[in-house]
Amino acid sequence: MDLENTLEMHMKIEYYSLTDQGTREYQQDAAYGEVQENLGMAVLCDGMGGLNGGEMASDLGVKYFARDLKDAWPVRNIPAFLQQEAHRLDQMIAGLRDKEGRPLRAGTTIVSAVLVENQAFWLSVGDSRIYLLRNGQMRCLTAAHNYKTMLQEKLEAGLIDMDYYNGEISQGEALTSYLGMGNISLIDGNAKPLELEENDILLLCSDGLYKTLTDEQIQALIQESGSNIRIAGQRLLETARRFGRRGQDNTTLVLLKYGANKS
Repeated sequence: MDLENTLEMHMKIEYYSLTDQGTREYQQDAAYGEVQENLGMAVLCDGMGGLNGGEMASDLGVKYFARDLKDAWPVRNIPAFLQQEAHRLDQMIAGLRDKEGRPLRAGTTIVSAVLVENQAFWLSVGDSRIYLLRNGQMRCLTAAHNYKTMLQEKLEAGLIDMDYYNGEISQGEALTSYLGMGNISLIDGNAKPLELEENDILLLCSDGLYKTLTDEQIQALIQESGSNIRIAGQRLLETARRFGRRGQDNTTLVLLKYGANKS
């Protein structure tokens, strides 16, 4: 099942999102974006958990993030709000119960971007990603909150040796931070605003995209689209489908472009 969601351009911000269930039984990705008055925002969650737990966690994460931001607006300190919101969502998802009242043990990643005029603020928990494309260059703003990152940091600090690293790396994709853990301590974001430049593009995506396509492929597909984010999004998803493995994960992406002409 494919879902396409487009939103109008406003205040020089353009938004486009796409999601594909792949070959998975459940759709555990969720995304939402909106542009209104002096605010542009996007949020993406990639859920995990048995039965419908991951789907519920990601849906609620997206729903309540958007609601809470709207209710709190205008927000004077956006980085502080994003940190506090991550804690609120973490506790809410950790408290989910099934019909019999048993803990659901569900969780979700989250990446979000809030744009105010030419400034962007972002949040990340888990291993979903945010990329910035500027002047023909692309860089990832986020770091994966997983065991591989932890092992690499310990190896670089001399706390473990290569033998230990090699013995543990098979578990590298296990998340070390996600909404639903309860009392999460690892939350990333920018304390100072990211100053946007004309035609900057922010790409938010779940691991279904970046584990199928390389960063070089992602960048090339966007550039070949002439920075038209609708065409870029469609090409990214089509290429991920074509290159995808048997058992392809849910794949979701959100594109935000700053500096687009109003329609």
